[in-house]
Amino acid sequence: MLISPPWRSTEESIFVNYFGDYGVIVGFTTSRPSEFANQYYLYLDLFIPMDSPLRKQGIYQAGISTGDYFNITDTIFGDPNGGRISLPYTFTTPSGPQPDPIGISSIFTDMVVQCSDWSDTTVSIPSGLSGLSVGITTTVRRVEVILSNLASGENPSQTGTIEFFGNYIWGKVDLSRRIRAKDFTASSTQQSGIGTNPVLRRKNPLKYDGYFV
Repeated sequence: MLISPPWRSTEESIFVNYFGDYGVIVGFTTSRPSEFANQYYLYLDLFIPMDSPLRKQGIYQAGISTGDYFNITDTIFGDPNGGRISLPYTFTTPSGPQPDPIGISSIFTDMVVQCSDWSDTTVSIPSGLSGLSVGITTTVRRVEVILSNLASGENPSQTGTIEFFGNYIWGKVDLSRRIRAKDFTASSTQQSGIGTNPVLRRKNPLKYDGYFV
């Protein structure tokens, strides 16, 4: 039996822009569209601490906007056993059938979510959490995501407080200027099975010896 060697399709792009940042979740609130709705809205206040290396690069505020995916980790709210389900931002029918999930949490609210709306708001952040020895009043990015359920006993209309609730990270690559574009098939839109999906990597690795930020 003759078996041909593995074959892969590749594409090189020289016009690439990258966007992304990371920081902490300093507040959250929840709401429910109506008594009969089968989803909730979760509002996360995202903040880049004053001592973050990103600020040295001129990134002072979370850049997440509608449609962007991001990951939330080390959360301390929700059910410790997980079970939360995040939904696509296009899901706007409160009583309709639910679409395939974006992410499912296995501990608290740690999962992949998608921004359905956002705004900037001013809050007072205490010392330590601010990245300084003093508290500050500053602007944070308030991001809305859609969930199919809340943790047991969690009030859908609770008022958020300013403290550490977890971390967030996100990034996206702009490949809108592709010279020799090829089609790549994704086997799944979920996180599982990602090894069978297309991979995006740098042609030349980042320098690691004597690298300064």
